[in-house]
Amino acid sequence: MYKRVSINTIFEDYIIFRELNPIKGSLPSFSQIKKELKLAFLPRKKDFEYAKVLSYLLNTIGSFEKVIYFGDTFLNDGGVIKNLAKLEKYKVLGIITEETVSDYVKFEDNLIVNTKWKNLSSILKNSGFTFDKKTVVIIDIDKTLIGARGRNDKALDKARMDAIISLAREIFGKIDIDRFEFVYSEMNKKNMHSFTQDNQDIVAIMSIVFYGDYYNLERFIKEFHDGKWVNPVDFLNFINISREDKAFEFVEEVKENLKIQHPTSFPTFRKRELYYTLRRMDFLPDDTDVNDLLNEEIMITKEVFEIGLFAKNGGSLVFGLSDKPELSSIPEYKNGKPIYLKKAKIFPK
Repeated sequence: MYKRVSINTIFEDYIIFRELNPIKGSLPSFSQIKKELKLAFLPRKKDFEYAKVLSYLLNTIGSFEKVIYFGDTFLNDGGVIKNLAKLEKYKVLGIITEETVSDYVKFEDNLIVNTKWKNLSSILKNSGFTFDKKTVVIIDIDKTLIGARGRNDKALDKARMDAIISLAREIFGKIDIDRFEFVYSEMNKKNMHSFTQDNQDIVAIMSIVFYGDYYNLERFIKEFHDGKWVNPVDFLNFINISREDKAFEFVEEVKENLKIQHPTSFPTFRKRELYYTLRRMDFLPDDTDVNDLLNEEIMITKEVFEIGLFAKNGGSLVFGLSDKPELSSIPEYKNGKPIYLKKAKIFPK
């Protein structure tokens, strides 16, 4: 039998999502922090201001000297690690893990790149990093604590795809899954990030637009590389969709939210993402083939969870980060269960 827990066991509400509003009610909201730090925008992980917001929150909780960060992406999580170090307030150690065929641990100043989740315990032992009341353990949630990158991340991706496909079916009825996934994969490529802002809201609406042939995908890609399209607002304002078309309301929703610079430009999609994410947590029998479990069900990464639990029991603050919007993580209705309270299997056993 697999053990089951909720990730809030280690966080105890010390969690922030994309909007940077802490779940812990005693902590200041982002609107308060924004005034105090004189910020002009909502920062993302890669921004130096994100580290400043984190540090501000930590200062309201206690007096800390050390930060150890667990993440899965060199660009975003690595950026938080480097920017926290730039503040010169803490001794900072960051570990970026992505499971690959090769097995190595690479040291780059205060950042460790690791290719096996099983290595985390030995890396910590060799680092000499101690857990006490002066230590903060920051854990990225998506594809680190749940859906471990390179091992279990396909299940998280499938939950997101489930949500997008459900919208496509609502608009088009029966759809060609292979063709839709091709369109989505084209929009989700790294070379499209300057247009999509690496934002799944934009990827989702563009997938619907091009699958529905409201604009030709090949033409768009050529024009994008030629420099014609630099942002989704101009493009969505340019295309013409009839008011009678079911896609119209979704495109208008995104256009309006982009216009007011709302952090979640496609709320309808994000609410679906929450629904399908919860559906993929602890839904398969324990005797399911391991490969099927890893591919289909979102599970908690044992190596990361156990470090968080050990740190918490040692008196450290364990703080969770997610770059997902609140709408894809916390239900709007009172009786709904947020992602961080939903019990899931711990993998491996």
